[in-house]
Amino acid sequence: MNTKNSLAILAFFVAILPLPAQENRFVVFGAGKHGYIDQDGKVVIPIKLEGTYVLNFSEGYAAFAEPAKPEPIRVPYLDKNGKLHLSRQEKWGFIDQNGAVAVDPQFDAVQDFSEGLAAVAFDTEQTQYNCVDCDPNGHWGFIDKTGKMVVQPQYHSARPFSEGLAAVEDDEGKWGYIDAKGDLVIPCVFKLARKFSGGLAAAAVGEKAGYIDKQGKFVIKPQFATVGDFFDGLAAVRTGGKTAFMMTGPAGGTWTFIGKDGKKRFMLPRGTERVEDLAEGLAAFELEDSHCGYVNESGVIVIAPKFSYCDAFSEGLADVLNNGKWQYIDRNASAILSVPYDQAHSFKHGLAAVAEGPDGGQKFGYINKTGKEIWKPQPAL
Repeated sequence: MNTKNSLAILAFFVAILPLPAQENRFVVFGAGKHGYIDQDGKVVIPIKLEGTYVLNFSEGYAAFAEPAKPEPIRVPYLDKNGKLHLSRQEKWGFIDQNGAVAVDPQFDAVQDFSEGLAAVAFDTEQTQYNCVDCDPNGHWGFIDKTGKMVVQPQYHSARPFSEGLAAVEDDEGKWGYIDAKGDLVIPCVFKLARKFSGGLAAAAVGEKAGYIDKQGKFVIKPQFATVGDFFDGLAAVRTGGKTAFMMTGPAGGTWTFIGKDGKKRFMLPRGTERVEDLAEGLAAFELEDSHCGYVNESGVIVIAPKFSYCDAFSEGLADVLNNGKWQYIDRNASAILSVPYDQAHSFKHGLAAVAEGPDGGQKFGYINKTGKEIWKPQPAL
């Protein structure tokens, strides 16, 4: 849905809270460093880790950083090769659930583990987690959980593995897919490429997107301006309207959900501006007037568009902004919990991340499903 206005946290930690906590490990902050608690609020990894962005646990591992040596006196600075650096240099590795180093810090940037592999990069100065293709000098490859380089660093950008394949971008800006051995099984011919979900992946040629199978063949021809991923056999797509990446004003066009045969299953209301993927059988949708609600897999609007923000359902609840107040609603739109924070996020493994305070000086913590503070909000810096 639309970006939460108050989510403009310093780029220092711009990517942490929307990510789902995994395996009963939740990132917390103190004195400019971070560590992890369990579901009961017990510190299980001491709050002494550094890094300019934070990854939550995935498949038993989380990224951590150490400053590169020697550290510069100030930034920006020129290194010994004359390259300008806008932020301090770090080397990234991975810790296990006990906080022990599993992969030594040696990479310039990393992503989560997915299907046993994690994308890692060299020769890049990445300053936020989702900026995987912002540095033209970066080279991405993949390691396994022992730190062994399985796919040599050679791609301008890379996405996590899903259903045995990972999207990669070559130096010409074209996307294709590799398998877990690093073989390029679908050539780099696409303008954009998404992860595989339900056996299909969204891919674009020119200004239109469709869906390919694992042989790289379009099974749903490129015809859409915007596409989502398949869940439970359905995907949200928009036909018509604006296709520019950075658009202003309403996008226009018509939103529908299609099946894997490419045929329309149901249409969203006229004036729908955005639609999220299905989650727990419901999809959030937003109208041009910025009000949002939820539709089910049959196309029935089960929760009327009356909120100003709608997150995806997770663990039976969704966080919504209702008349300036954060609430957690159930599938019947009943307000199960109202919370007095400036931000609220989805429940993951029994806890929800919350934030209080103004942008640039926010404090982050966690609540459980009764609203009890499991971790009192603390500053990230």
